[in-house]
Amino acid sequence: MRSFTIILPAMLALSTTIAISNAASTMSAAVSEDHPTAVEVERLLSGPDADAASAGIALEACRKVAASFDGREIPRFLDQYGRAAARAGEPEVAAVMFARCFLLHPTSRWAPSSLLEAASLHRHVFDDEAVAQRLARRSLATARALAMIEAIAKAEKFLAASDDAPPEGRSSAAERRPENDPPKNHDTDSL
Repeated sequence: MRSFTIILPAMLALSTTIAISNAASTMSAAVSEDHPTAVEVERLLSGPDADAASAGIALEACRKVAASFDGREIPRFLDQYGRAAARAGEPEVAAVMFARCFLLHPTSRWAPSSLLEAASLHRHVFDDEAVAQRLARRSLATARALAMIEAIAKAEKFLAASDDAPPEGRSSAAERRPENDPPKNHDTDSL
């Protein structure tokens, strides 16, 4: 009985490893060896089987493209690279790619979504709500300037979800007080 309890977990681990390996080889077959296309990378990031493994493959594909750039549209590439890095567990790389997308191509159709993705990273990963708010507001302004209705709605939704978050310059609800309330005088409170 003892050998069965030791062998069974080892067999399960082996079968899981084989299944992951097979899935990765199947997904990587969907990406061209030399120069993955933007459509192939997009399929890995947002297809029905999109997960961490496919994000890792998409990230490797983006690294291949970056090593020998093939002339694809740069803002789209930077946005894809950022999304692949974020989903593959490399948020710092993702933040850099999203920033590059906006800073180098502020009028591209990918600029608002890159800013919003960066805002989400700052809110959920880096725990910096003030930066998340600034990025989301910039995303909204950019989307409005480009008349991108869907991007406007996403940015507004992101900003509305942060109504419970402390405003810029204040770190917590305990530090907030209405501007009309005078500060408490602790010397007279004890009287």
